[in-house]
Amino acid sequence: MASRDGKRGSGVRVRRGKVKSIDLYEVTDAELEQLGGASPSSVYLNFAILFASVATSFLIALLTVHIGSSRVFTIFVVILIVGYAASVILFVLWLLNGRSVAETAKKIKVRIQST
Repeated sequence: MASRDGKRGSGVRVRRGKVKSIDLYEVTDAELEQLGGASPSSVYLNFAILFASVATSFLIALLTVHIGSSRVFTIFVVILIVGYAASVILFVLWLLNGRSVAETAKKIKVRIQST
């Protein structure tokens, strides 16, 4: 194998296993975006776990510590409720978005079976 400067290279040996057939799937830009890293589903799950962890921490604090101030108690309860509510909403969004990615992949795979 000659390189650009005309000198002979080291000659890397390439071994190839024969394949009987290769399936080629055509995808649109929108489908590629959906399947690629642009999907917010993992962000939804990460924030759902974050809010659930924060809410659980405040719940444990409420159950184990006597809080004398009603104002501090109210703030803890509000953070607890908002945390669990946000966690549930984001978890549902993650589930719905994950299904749409799986449906897109299934739709692309069906194209080759119909031809």
